[in-house]
Amino acid sequence: MLKICPDSARRHQAALRAFKMLIPATALVASLFGTPARSGLFSPRHPQVTSEVTRMGEWRLDIARDPFTGRIACRLRSADHHAFYRSGAVGFRFKRKSDVTEAVYRLDGNAPRPFRNDLPDLIDRGVPLDRGPIGNADEGIVWVPYERLAEANRITIEPRRDQPRRSFHFRGLTALHDIAIERGCHPESRFIE
Repeated sequence: MLKICPDSARRHQAALRAFKMLIPATALVASLFGTPARSGLFSPRHPQVTSEVTRMGEWRLDIARDPFTGRIACRLRSADHHAFYRSGAVGFRFKRKSDVTEAVYRLDGNAPRPFRNDLPDLIDRGVPLDRGPIGNADEGIVWVPYERLAEANRITIEPRRDQPRRSFHFRGLTALHDIAIERGCHPESRFIE
């Protein structure tokens, strides 16, 4: 006959109760902090949502509108999806597991600038810097404030000293950003990934 220790049974029951409470709490957090895209505005399941796509240079602007609720969601990203605009900054994607904490970038061949020098400005803007697990919170994304890029044509980023540099071009970015603002993509919270 198998005997169960009373302390062990109590700990098991307490863990089970905590787990059962965690599921509704997780759903509540997701509903409160979900983005318009995650709630389905860009989903093909919503036929009443109208969407428009504008391409310019190497960038693309997607705007989705729900005429019933009046919600608008905007996506401004490079055609290859390796760069995107959000919260007043542009994120440049590297491999998801890349450690980019020591990243350095150059605009149009000017002096190199460490990515971490922009952190106070990025935090003030509410840029989602801590997207992943503790060991790789940035998930391989180097963020640069939009104003730094507005006059530039190209950025070259070295994610780490032992990794190759990558260049991104901005033809069309500022014009599409202006179009997005004209078409209702303001405040910044309407821009999603």
